[in-house]
Amino acid sequence: MLTTKTCSRCKTTKPRDLENFPPHNKCKDGLDSWCRDCRREYRNANLRGNYREMISDDALKELRKQKNCSICGKEGKLVVDHSHDKNVVRGMLCQTCNRGIGNFYDNTAYLEAAIRYLNETNHDTKTWEHLVR
Repeated sequence: MLTTKTCSRCKTTKPRDLENFPPHNKCKDGLDSWCRDCRREYRNANLRGNYREMISDDALKELRKQKNCSICGKEGKLVVDHSHDKNVVRGMLCQTCNRGIGNFYDNTAYLEAAIRYLNETNHDTKTWEHLVR
């Protein structure tokens, strides 16, 4: 068996191993035709996954420049938020806010009910005190 492999994208010859080529079950030798560097570069720049039909590459690159969560304003790693019903990208959120919206099924009525609940219960810290004794 050959000990090197040439990446079909960058045309660089590298050792034929998992360190240089990711596994790929549809290739005869079990290794991707692109080297790890090319695959990583492509994914970082172009992978839109679920958003493929929702947003262009250029628009997604521009959106990913955002540094703060659109809801809480925290700075850090952000994820692309999208509507499952309307198939549109809405913005960039932190994991916590994105999961929060998902846990409320993207339903504004549920979110409004949660706000009412918090407003009604946060002022009285003794609400459940009788159960703790």
